Amino acid sequence: MEGFLIAARFLHVSAAIVLAGVFAFERFVADPSFRESGAAPAITGRLRRRLAWLAWTSLALALGSGAAWLIAVAAGMSGKPLGTVLSQGTVPIVLTRTQFGQDWLLRFALAVLLSFCLLGRGRTEWRISGAIRWTALLLAAAMLASLAWAGHGAATPGPAGGLHLAADFLHLLAAGFWLGTLPSLILFLAEASRIGEPNWAAVAAMAIRRYSTLAIASVAVLLIGGVVNTLFLAGTVPALVGTEYGRLLLTKIGLFIAMLMVAAVNLLRLAPRLGVGGATNIVRRSAARLQANARIETVLGFGVVAIVSVLGTLPPGLHAEPGWPFPFRLDFSALPRGSLILLAALALVISICAIAAVAAAAAGHYRRTCAFAVALALCLAVGWAPLRPAVEPAYPTSFYAPAERYTAASVVRGAALYADNCALCHGTDGSGDGPAAAGLSIRPANLTEQHLLARNPGDLFWWISHGMDEGAMPGFA
Repeated sequence: MEGFLIAARFLHVSAAIVLAGVFAFERFVADPSFRESGAAPAITGRLRRRLAWLAWTSLALALGSGAAWLIAVAAGMSGKPLGTVLSQGTVPIVLTRTQFGQDWLLRFALAVLLSFCLLGRGRTEWRISGAIRWTALLLAAAMLASLAWAGHGAATPGPAGGLHLAADFLHLLAAGFWLGTLPSLILFLAEASRIGEPNWAAVAAMAIRRYSTLAIASVAVLLIGGVVNTLFLAGTVPALVGTEYGRLLLTKIGLFIAMLMVAAVNLLRLAPRLGVGGATNIVRRSAARLQANARIETVLGFGVVAIVSVLGTLPPGLHAEPGWPFPFRLDFSALPRGSLILLAALALVISICAIAAVAAAAAGHYRRTCAFAVALALCLAVGWAPLRPAVEPAYPTSFYAPAERYTAASVVRGAALYADNCALCHGTDGSGDGPAAAGLSIRPANLTEQHLLARNPGDLFWWISHGMDEGAMPGFA
């Protein structure tokens, strides 16, 4: 059941992204490039037919996967098998009585209107056809943005929920205008590399410039939306590295960074070759290499969408107990102010050096890459000395939050447990002078000392559960 739901989500979100991307590519990249270069009608016609085929395919996939998603949700809510949901009237209840169902109906209505726009393209005069294309873009963008209501952002309560939902809207639209336009760009570059006409060289150069501008703007919006979403759903380091949600989110970020690296190679090294003119074979080779890299970007991008489809079925990292995976943690409260300022400055320099090294490598400037890499290594070496005092031992439960509040009732229950299990060694008042203390090889800790209050509740929980001091204190798990 869960696998079916994830697959349906993945196909539906992917189709909606590509659908919005087709119209965005056509309106912001292809049409202006054809217009400015004066491309022959035969050239524009071939590409338009291929883009229309991509739009129809994406729309059909969106409708089919949307129906599958609806059935999966209905089965999950009712607890009934997938095969019996349609016959037992569960789907109408989901459609009319849930937020998901109302959102699904909205997307279905937008898809129907979009199909009429696709039917009207090319069958009307130029001005009306242009208006239809703009309408199709708005409908596809609305269909994509409405997916935010099916995500975690729609469940965020209070005034912050509006900010979270807005970030989701922008995040989805930016994905459509970058990842969604990549299949259209691949079709465009396939035409350029296949034909290699002088006309295509001019069109391709203009299109790549326009596409680069659109992609850079989309990436900026993606970054902003991604930061906001991360703060709401996994806003702490323990939630990122210690929960299933957080680890998948880090994998998503890794794939996103890989996409940026491939895009940087396209922008800084390959795209300029289309703009210098030259022989037909140069245009073909440059377009073919751009197309190959765009395919890699697309695969990575839909890998991100697959992870997003899984994340939508998991509780956010901030709502789960994190299992800390490292034997150490950083306690910056133990550092003096001067060390904190130095570490902040080094972190900024390290970030700049890392970005510069990647950009230099993408542009083919390998000497600069090595120089930035050396500077990066030096900063890391310098930063270790002031950072070392902040390193503290850690345990899997170090960042657990107490399951019970500090109330009078919980204190009474704790006092009874302490008397039964701990007072023999630690003493009735916790001073470490219990009746059995004298016979122990290691003196029991004085639980009344101030340093105990600085310990994380999760550390205390681990010691009580698993023991410490090489067995001098037993575990009570």
